[in-house]
Amino acid sequence: MKNRLGLIISGCLFLVILLLVTGCHADNPTSPVTTDIRITVLPCTDDSEGNIRFEDVTITKGTLDEDYMVVRTIAIPHESGDPCFLISGKIKNNSSTRYWVAHHAYGYDEDGNEVAFTLDAGPIVGIAQVGIEPNETENFSLHLSWSENATSFKVFSQKSANMFP
Repeated sequence: MKNRLGLIISGCLFLVILLLVTGCHADNPTSPVTTDIRITVLPCTDDSEGNIRFEDVTITKGTLDEDYMVVRTIAIPHESGDPCFLISGKIKNNSSTRYWVAHHAYGYDEDGNEVAFTLDAGPIVGIAQVGIEPNETENFSLHLSWSENATSFKVFSQKSANMFP
């Protein structure tokens, strides 16, 4: 009986970890949402040398595999199964220093109003981060709320020699 209970608990833990890791998956990861959506990657702040480069940035429509709770003046729940935008690509560190790159994105309608925002939380809600070794490249992905009105996206980033709190 104890062995069976242990197997059940182990299986449940594995399932929970798997769901936490997957986030938002693309419905069709090889095709963009639409050719009408523009993605602008702004230069990384605190990087006057231009050492941090975003490459192969794409956007796809996906569905959330986990729940997100985002607080933006009010708590906004996003539930597993909800549609989302997935912005992904690579970040290249062309320096001789290891950097942490915090990054996030917003989506805008044709009038420039914010209609979508980053759901990821790390180091804080709405911002993701990745550590990149000198002269290395790391993959990144951002999960954004869904809006039928989104026509453009901007990706923002900041580098630091230390992990963001």
